[in-house]
Amino acid sequence: MNSTVRTVPSGPWVFTAMPDFVSWVRGSARECPDLPVLTVIDPAIPSSPGGQQLLQQLQGAADLFCVPPAADEAALLQTAERAPQAQVVVGVGGGAAMDTAKLLTAIRHPGHRMAITSRSRSGHVLLPDGPPRVFALGLVPTTVGTGSESSMSACLAQGARKRLISGSALRADSVLLHSGLTATLPGGMLLAGAFEAIFRLSTPFVMTATPRRSADSLALASIRALVEAGNEARTLDPGEDTARARNVRRDIAELSSFSQTGWSSLGRHSYGTLPWIIATELSMACGISKMDAVAAILPAYWQRIQSGDARFGSSDRLSDVGQALAATAGASAKPPVEALVHVLSEWGLDRPLPLQLDDIHRITQQISRAWGGGLPMLQGLTSADVAAFLAEAAGAQTMGGRATGAA
Repeated sequence: MNSTVRTVPSGPWVFTAMPDFVSWVRGSARECPDLPVLTVIDPAIPSSPGGQQLLQQLQGAADLFCVPPAADEAALLQTAERAPQAQVVVGVGGGAAMDTAKLLTAIRHPGHRMAITSRSRSGHVLLPDGPPRVFALGLVPTTVGTGSESSMSACLAQGARKRLISGSALRADSVLLHSGLTATLPGGMLLAGAFEAIFRLSTPFVMTATPRRSADSLALASIRALVEAGNEARTLDPGEDTARARNVRRDIAELSSFSQTGWSSLGRHSYGTLPWIIATELSMACGISKMDAVAAILPAYWQRIQSGDARFGSSDRLSDVGQALAATAGASAKPPVEALVHVLSEWGLDRPLPLQLDDIHRITQQISRAWGGGLPMLQGLTSADVAAFLAEAAGAQTMGGRATGAA
């Protein structure tokens, strides 16, 4: 079912102990004992202690047929063709591994395959509703931030562009959140993951002007908790695996996963994701990570809202988010944009955005083609509006064919 406002679907079983998740895999595979468990696994996982432990337990429960994450649509189709028939699909790794596992369960449905491989210009593909999925899908994140394990969406590169694919067919049946699987995650990635969850919670919040006590309380409390956890993560030594470090990684992972469940954005507009759209296209065009792109544009985006441009969001609602950031970031007297810049700087995530005017023109065209031109995602912003915003994010001044001031 597609809706113009966000809803809360039934979610997966969420396990925090490996034996419980492995028991679920064993039980799901028992229905078809002659079929292997199709396992999408990041190549780095088997070399980590937590990854080794999980693989050993899974191999003791079922026969595994392991494949790597698909880099793009062509690789996904190739994997789908060569993979054996399976009743259970498991994804272990970051967003790419989990998204591949989701898409492998969906692409075997003819209608879903047609939608996934379509050549429409839209950057968002909605899978049609269909009969209940015959596959059991289990997801095991080894990073934090994406929350892909709890979402009904997946990203897939198609040529030079990346598309967001959404539908109930991508919903997991079970999830394992285990701090031992993030023990080798560098501190910078842990902080980036916490900030990604903050971004996911705050964006629909500020883009919906109408208060909603339940969703607002959950979103703001989660943002405060993420800032607290991020600040504690900054104090961890590299490679630290103490009880305190495990608790911090656990907290960020659980809050990140919760941010995708829908309760913190209940009733908000389905397309209240404008800065995510811009950052996604920017990351593809510039060859940078999505969160680097978010960190580069978000201060300028919040500045637009703080200055009263209601097309980008509500200034009153932004003040609420700013207070949630500042109260736990040691910046209680700062306005929202300064509180955001303070967190980005303290966490080592602040990024410049050096763009040439030609880059701005090219990226604007791609954004308008994939998300605007009659499509609802840009919510009325024109190509000129997007180009002006990108110029502001890059430094607001253009001289000699180059946007300057940010580098």
